[in-house]
Amino acid sequence: MKRLFKSAALSLAAALLLFSAAGCSARSAWADGWYSGSGEGVHGVIKLSVSVEKGRIAEIRIDEQHETKGVSEVALDEIPRAIIKAQSTEVDTVAGASVTSEGIIAAVEMALTEAEEAKE
Repeated sequence: MKRLFKSAALSLAAALLLFSAAGCSARSAWADGWYSGSGEGVHGVIKLSVSVEKGRIAEIRIDEQHETKGVSEVALDEIPRAIIKAQSTEVDTVAGASVTSEGIIAAVEMALTEAEEAKE
C-alpha cells in the first residue's frame, strides 16, 4: 500500500512539473514595440512609455509627471523596476506614495493593453 501511494505521489509530482514547465514556454500576449499609457497621479496625469522586446517588458520610461518631489520619487523609480522584474503589474505600491504607485501601474496596464491588441 505504501509503495502504491509513493508511486502515485511521484507520478503526480512529475505530471505537475511537466505541466508547469509547459506553461512557462507559452508565447507572450504582448507584441514587440513601444506603447504609451497614462494614469492619474496626485497632481495630475502620469504619462509613460513601455518597451516590449521578445514579448517581455524591457523598459518603462516616465515621460511626464507632476508628482511631489521627494515623496513620489521612490515610486517613480521602484514601481517600474518592480513591474519589469515581475513581468506583471501585480506589484506592491510604495508606502506614502500609493496614489502615484497606482497611477504608474494603471498607465503600464493601459500600455500593455495596447501591446496585447497589437498582437492580435
